[in-house]
Amino acid sequence: KAGYDAVQRAVSLQENASEPERAYINALTVRYSNDPHVDLHALDRAYKEAMGKLAARYPDDLDAVTLYAESAMNLNPWKLWTADGKPAEGTDEIVATLESVLKRDPNHLGANHYYIHAVEASPHPERALPSAARLEKLAPAEGHLAHMPAHIYARVGDHFASAHCNEAAIAADKKFLGETQEQGIYRMMYYSHNLHFLAFASCMNGNFAGAKDAAAKLVANVAPGVKAMPMLEGFLPTPIVVLFAFEHWNDLLKLPAPDPSFVTTNAVWHSLRGVAFANTGKTAEAEQEQKQFRELAAKIPPEQMYDMLNNVGAVFKIHEHLLAAEIARSRHDDKAAIDSLKQAIAAEDALNYSEPPPWYPPVRPILGRVLLENKDFAEAEKIFRADLEKHPRNARALAGLRDCLNAQGRKYEADQIDQQFRAAWKVAAVTNAAASKR
Repeated sequence: KAGYDAVQRAVSLQENASEPERAYINALTVRYSNDPHVDLHALDRAYKEAMGKLAARYPDDLDAVTLYAESAMNLNPWKLWTADGKPAEGTDEIVATLESVLKRDPNHLGANHYYIHAVEASPHPERALPSAARLEKLAPAEGHLAHMPAHIYARVGDHFASAHCNEAAIAADKKFLGETQEQGIYRMMYYSHNLHFLAFASCMNGNFAGAKDAAAKLVANVAPGVKAMPMLEGFLPTPIVVLFAFEHWNDLLKLPAPDPSFVTTNAVWHSLRGVAFANTGKTAEAEQEQKQFRELAAKIPPEQMYDMLNNVGAVFKIHEHLLAAEIARSRHDDKAAIDSLKQAIAAEDALNYSEPPPWYPPVRPILGRVLLENKDFAEAEKIFRADLEKHPRNARALAGLRDCLNAQGRKYEADQIDQQFRAAWKVAAVTNAAASKR
């Protein structure tokens, strides 16, 4: 409604506008409607067609060309690439259009921003590394743009650069929020996204203190708004996930039960408590947590969203199989554990692309560790290397691969991998890192 009213106001004033400005206004008239029952996808398609005509009319107006690419992206949001890395319909044109802008103006803010989104889920996210590097410097006071390079840095496995971008974005956001006292979508979603991303990056680079701090600030920020905006609940389990990621089992077990009205968060709490009990030799307690997790999970419609792109059913499949595997391990039934971990990996692989992902750290290194303990070195090596294909520079996979190579007497190769591990996990004390234990 606000957008429609603004466009109608622009229409009423357009006789004083330049010809290109009138063309922009006319394109926007098909983007908004005052009909509350209008087909939004039809509006998206009409806007894309209008922007295509505008970009063709003014091919040297790089804003018009960039907005045309953005209008095409909105027809298939977050689904520009298939699960097997193929471009979806229209993706090649989007990428080529943005590259044509960047060739003419490498510092174009919009083109750099959208190019990151256009290729981040592709098999080659490194294509956007130049855009990421530029965007770090182009708009340091704009929190979302300062954060955007993290999407590429995370995909190429540079979780230190990812953390740095999110720290810069959080600082910019705090200044903006302090000056404006904004209490709406930016504070609850964008600022929270940056805190969440920092917690994830810190989990992946070994910075436990940083992950724990970011998670606490995230929950403090969203807690007042969750009941009014249920979509925010996906942020609430983050402190539990951080303790799981670093294997701080005793601390995890000390966490109080969440507000019972947050059923998804309580289910995660029970699931990861079960993992903690299983890893501390308390199988019966782990099985009780498993029972409570399943009871709560059954109360949640599987299609209910966990984050913006994945539903609860998809995420809870990983919880179900991982907890079953950890209980099997605590009973010394490694065959059952391996079978359950393979199912957890299949569920993880089936998730829709999302950054940060709704499950981290990845499951494959856990399976690799079980195989390594069972002296199945060839299969363990295969699993660790497969994880590194999907998650470059993942310290947990590097630690496992190093130990696997050492177990096979391949010391030179192990030493090379150990150097990579220490670079990927250098914030933590590598001799005691959780990465080297699973």
